[in-house]
Amino acid sequence: MRVYAEYGGSVKRWAYLSCRIAAARGFDHSAAHLTPEEGLPLLAAAEDDRGARWESMLLLGSPEVVAAARDWHQAVHRLDWYARGRLTDAEQWLPAIREMEKYRDKYYECARNDLGVGGGTLPPPAWPPPWVPKTGT
Repeated sequence: MRVYAEYGGSVKRWAYLSCRIAAARGFDHSAAHLTPEEGLPLLAAAEDDRGARWESMLLLGSPEVVAAARDWHQAVHRLDWYARGRLTDAEQWLPAIREMEKYRDKYYECARNDLGVGGGTLPPPAWPPPWVPKTGT
């Protein structure tokens, strides 16, 4: 359980930093902006941490969880590329976010199943809530 939770936290940190930096580059996101100058070193450290935790996933994760984790971190790589300025297509930004959310949910579903956690499928994300204003970007 600890390996799954720590891996999930590391991917989440990497994704959130990617979103914060991408938001500073003008992509629509409610996260607090983080300039590339400030954020890129943090992003590199977060990706390094995720990579180190990946080895524990490969060692201890079930095949289904490892596959779901791989899909999730590959989707976050796409956000990382937006943060780094390697991807710039604004029309593909929100689909990239939605894809990452889909794979995150699948990861947690597979991990919960592997751990025998009951409760069924997790509810879909409800973000942004209706009170968050649209930025228009």
